[in-house]
This record gives sequence, structure tokens and C-alpha cells, in this order.
Amino acid sequence: MARNNFNNSMDPNEVSQIEEVINNFHRVLEKQGDGDRKVIENYLDITWCYHEFAIEGIVMNHLEIKSALDERIISDSSLIPHYEDVRAYYHGIKKIRADRGKKRLAVTINSIKELHDLITVNSDSKSHSYRKEIPLHRQYAHDFSPPEKIPYRMRKLGEWLQSAGFRKLPPLMQAASVHNRLMSIFPWPKNSGALARLVMNQILIHTGYPPVIIPSVERQTYYDNIQTDLLHETDNRMLAFLSDTLVNYLNTVIKKISPSGV
Repeated sequence: MARNNFNNSMDPNEVSQIEEVINNFHRVLEKQGDGDRKVIENYLDITWCYHEFAIEGIVMNHLEIKSALDERIISDSSLIPHYEDVRAYYHGIKKIRADRGKKRLAVTINSIKELHDLITVNSDSKSHSYRKEIPLHRQYAHDFSPPEKIPYRMRKLGEWLQSAGFRKLPPLMQAASVHNRLMSIFPWPKNSGALARLVMNQILIHTGYPPVIIPSVERQTYYDNIQTDLLHETDNRMLAFLSDTLVNYLNTVIKKISPSGV
């Protein structure tokens, strides 16, 4: 997947429209009191976790996720399916939100590995090493990088992340491109998809964008977009999908918080 011919610009009108929705979302949040804003943000975190796990084929109800994330609740982890996985992924969310305050975000192979370690629950450290085989039964239908090529392709990804070409891309294009590259490599046997979406949102959040939360009902469309983009060595389908998903989700949240939209 050479990826040498991807677009490096977006329609200015499209960018303007997206940023207007984002600004409206921030204005609505700022009008809420501190307590209300915290409740809203907590609800968004629960929703984020719900859809993230559903994308991976793991469906939990909101109460289970809320219980797993509530530090005040001391629960028997055996009573909540994927309790530790939910908490680990939430730590990843908090990590990328904390990075929002950094003057410059450095996305490197080391930072990607650290983020993967943070969201992956397993006492065996060897489970964090790169994938050694191509799994026969899997969620995603696109081709994965052969195991022997993973270290090389991850090094090339790291070089690209430090390049001027990457830094010049608009935030949504950076997010779509990083996502697709990580999905094409699929470095780890566990949480490679979750990791790709988290790095994607790390980039967006740092630039002032809200995270793109992919709804579970769009799961198959999301899978199809990955497969099409990787087949044609482009980011176009993912870029359009992320743009539409972000705008639709923010408009829905705005209407729930402030029916007038202002």
C-alpha cells in the first residue's frame, strides 16, 4: 500500500461547514453550567464506549458501561462482561483528551505502542508484540499486512507521521489517513481496530475537533469503506464517512442539549 497519490486538500467550503457545526457544538456546551457540562461529557463517554465496542461486535448496555466507568462503584468485574476492557479503553480516552492541552502533539510509533498498551488488558506482556500470523476468523474483511512486513511498515508509518506532508494535511485528512494506514498494517492481534480509531481521534481532539464516534448501525458501512479505500489506495471513502458521521452526530447532540440549536 504505497499511498503516494492521496489528496492533500479539502474543499474549503466543506471545511467551513464542518467547522461551523463544531463551533456551534462548543458554543452550546459553553452555555451549560459546570455540573450540566460534566453530565453531558460523561454521557458522551458512555456513548463513545458503547459504539466502540459494538463496532468490534461486543454489545453491552449503557448501564453496564456506566457501572464499569464509575469510580465510585466497587463491582465484581465478573458480573460485568468486558469490565476491564471498558475501563482500559476509557483510560485511552482520558489519555488523548489530556493530550489536547499540549502545544504540539507528537504522534510517533512509540506513542502509538504506548496507547495500545494502555487499552489492552492482558497480563502477558508478549501479547503486546506485533501480530505473528494472519487470523483466519476476524471482524474485518480487508487484507492485513503479512506479519513479516509489520515492523518495516510501522517504521515507514513513523517516518510519514513526522513528515511535512503529513503536517500540512487538514485534521480530518490526517485522521482518515492515519486510520487507514494502521488498519492496513493491523499490527496487533488484539485492539488494532480500536487503536486506529483512538489515534484518529487523538489527532482530531488535539486540533479542537470533537471525536468521531462511529455509530454501531454504520458498522458494515465502516467496514466496507475500509476495504474499498485500501483496495484503491485512497482515503476518500473514509474521509467522507468521517466528515458525515461527525456532522450528523454533533447536530444530534446539539438538538438534545439545546433544541433551539444555539
